[in-house]
Amino acid sequence: MLTGSCLCGTVAFKVESALTAIEVYHCSRCRKAYGSGLAATVYVRLDGFRWVQGTEAVKVYDAPLRERPPQYRHAFCDRCGSPLPICREEFGFVEIPVGALSGRVISTLECEIFAEQRLQWVSALGCVRQFAKAAPHGEEVVRELFSSQTA
Repeated sequence: MLTGSCLCGTVAFKVESALTAIEVYHCSRCRKAYGSGLAATVYVRLDGFRWVQGTEAVKVYDAPLRERPPQYRHAFCDRCGSPLPICREEFGFVEIPVGALSGRVISTLECEIFAEQRLQWVSALGCVRQFAKAAPHGEEVVRELFSSQTA
């Protein structure tokens, strides 16, 4: 079991099932939301995740739709601003910022998303799948990540 929290410790969560491999996002929205040159996330099934404390401090921002659903969603602590897990009930998973997890995360890098938007100072991350733009049918990619993890 893994735990995680925001920077100030107001919000805490537990992950009680296996994580997928890590995905790295280079899109401009992720860079702004995470305050970094990229965002690194993992996924867990919705039934393997639970908030432990501070749910009242979890805020969600849904950005205007650019091309096709789903909308870009960002969750954060309203006290310290830390990125937090994004519960996607409609798909049955939770997207977790790797940096919000405590302890050692044992996972491998699976792919880079929006690789065409990678900043110059960020090197390609090795021999992983790259998607120039959004991964085709993101929910299918997540299902594939879950199935490859259990295979």
